[in-house]
Amino acid sequence: MRGTLWGAGMNSPAVVIAVSQWPASGSGGPAGFAYLLLKSLLVQLDHDFDYYLLVTGCRRIVRLRSVEELERLVVHSIKMKTTLIGQLRQIAVKRLPLSPCRPIRNCVTLIRQWRARKDELHIYKLLEDLCRRHSSIICHAHSPVVTAKLVEACRLLNSIRIIHTEHTKGGAEREYCQLVRCTEAPDRAQTWIRSQYAAAFLNARTITFPSDGAVALFEENSPLPLDSVRKRVLVIRSGISIDDEPKSAHTVGRLRPTVFAIAQHVPEKGIDRMLHAVKACHSAGVPLVLRIAGAETVLSPSLYRLRDELNLREHIVFLGAVPHPKIVQELRECDLYLACPRVVVFDLSLLEAMASGTPIITSRLPGNVEALGEDYTGYFESDSELPALMQLFLRNPQMAETLGNANRTRCKAEFSLNRMAERYRELYNSTFAQ
Repeated sequence: MRGTLWGAGMNSPAVVIAVSQWPASGSGGPAGFAYLLLKSLLVQLDHDFDYYLLVTGCRRIVRLRSVEELERLVVHSIKMKTTLIGQLRQIAVKRLPLSPCRPIRNCVTLIRQWRARKDELHIYKLLEDLCRRHSSIICHAHSPVVTAKLVEACRLLNSIRIIHTEHTKGGAEREYCQLVRCTEAPDRAQTWIRSQYAAAFLNARTITFPSDGAVALFEENSPLPLDSVRKRVLVIRSGISIDDEPKSAHTVGRLRPTVFAIAQHVPEKGIDRMLHAVKACHSAGVPLVLRIAGAETVLSPSLYRLRDELNLREHIVFLGAVPHPKIVQELRECDLYLACPRVVVFDLSLLEAMASGTPIITSRLPGNVEALGEDYTGYFESDSELPALMQLFLRNPQMAETLGNANRTRCKAEFSLNRMAERYRELYNSTFAQ
């Protein structure tokens, strides 16, 4: 699909959603959030702004007039990923930067930096053309690397304002060091990440976070303090699409209740905590089945070994990365949704479980509390509390169903796409007025 400007107006302001890869439905991270944000904006399409999508990874910009056009882009991106070149690109992007060998990581980072400088030149040309068509432009970027590219590309384009949204858990450097062995002497990737944040926070008009907990976690873990930009930090909570189809009725008292979890294979998702809790439930006479959806990482083999060491091969199903319709189906059919993060910002998968009317057990962390409410009864404080809480829910299906219905009601009231669109439109209007 060509990256073209589709008949833009000459004077109206424009909002450009900038990401490194094409938006994807049913996924996490910037790509998944960009899809939801664009969908929420396009559903309530008005004539105040023209909306564009800028994909820095392939140097394309397209104007979007409807949700149908967005969906066609998503289908196109899925097809591209299934080609041989697309699969090789995914391997290069996901595995090589996380090599256990530091010289390899440094070499990959050097190549990525060279590529980024080329991207900046192309982005400048795309946005320069856009500036001829619009009186003013907001570029809303969704990762530090994208924001840093925009900063360099927009230095001579005075009509462009930049908004940065932070999706990471405690900063990109912290997430990077969760998967590789970082030492006191930062490698090239860490140094580059720090420079990206410096550029983003110095130049962005507004820096948004999805929750107060995300702000606190970033301040706790990032080497870049927020004190100097406190006045430009804004919390805008995320929203999701909520359908009207009811949750499937549970089979009360069935011998093997099903627990579902969405967790990429990273330490912060706490999959190891889930496995130990399942073992304790089996020992207490609750032989449940745990189904885990989430992409594999370099840590996956250790999780598979732990499952086997606990003799849970028949009771733990690793589904891998699955499409969104499958996620929806699993949520509607399970008895319980389990989330055991060690850190959390504001998890879209938790909102998905709330929207489905599923009872939820999760750790009492700020982002979860902002989603479910302070008085929710499904929190565990420590690993030792988790098995007993799971047994309570599974042995009392009526209580669990009541909590699930309350979750859905809260999600519809507080975290719909419409609410999210309203909040971002307010931000765009105030930014244009500056």
